Amino acid sequence: MKKTVMVMGTGAQGGTIAMRLNEEPNVDKIICADYDFDAAKRYEELLDKAEAVKVDARNADDIVSTAKGADLIVNGLPPDFNPTVMNAAFVNGAHYQDMASGPVADIDFVGAVKRQLAMDEEFKQAGISALINTGSAPG
Repeated sequence: MKKTVMVMGTGAQGGTIAMRLNEEPNVDKIICADYDFDAAKRYEELLDKAEAVKVDARNADDIVSTAKGADLIVNGLPPDFNPTVMNAAFVNGAHYQDMASGPVADIDFVGAVKRQLAMDEEFKQAGISALINTGSAPG
């Protein structure tokens, strides 16, 4: 079964992830989501499977509505956005992945990790996975 993946943020990390996903035979659609629509549009023009959308990651409803039908949300945004994007994945029943848990503006690194891990049981009950800190230098 082919999958739809939404990549939040089309900067260095998100853009590279979108390019790799474009090579995957089990991925049929990549939603490249960014506040900067021109940044997302570059990947739509470059990749066969990509569709560019403008999304404000500070707005949970914007993420939820854009991610409808996505099987996975990959969060390539700064860690300050993790709670909002992770919750949007949960609401949509999508798997979730991010690159780092911190540092963030409102809490220390360990607190940021614990905040994300606090959703573990909810994700398990929903039958979805959340992978955090999977960037190039996790932990």
